[in-house]
Amino acid sequence: MRTAIYALNDTTVTIRPSSETDHVSLTSYNGQLNSAAVMDKPIALPRGIYLVRSKSEVHISGADIKIEISLRDKDEWPEPTIAVIELEKGATGKSIRAFFSIAKDIDV
Repeated sequence: MRTAIYALNDTTVTIRPSSETDHVSLTSYNGQLNSAAVMDKPIALPRGIYLVRSKSEVHISGADIKIEISLRDKDEWPEPTIAVIELEKGATGKSIRAFFSIAKDIDV
């Protein structure tokens, strides 16, 4: 399962897996964050685009965020809005879709 976090401003989020045995990872679009084990603790995120990978649903809380979910990893990621593209310097709709598509075949 892939979940996008769009941090509209610098923020803190908490990611809770729906199952205690689920492994959750968090990766940033710009490559500055790659956390292999994210579990139920506050994480400071600068403004930007993030990918959460998990085997089951996750619950994400925080201020100034927008969440988008792909329940089936085989689905193509939807075209991002201009507001989403503007979250990352130099990003394009194509590069953002590629970021989320690369994760389709990665095991969590």
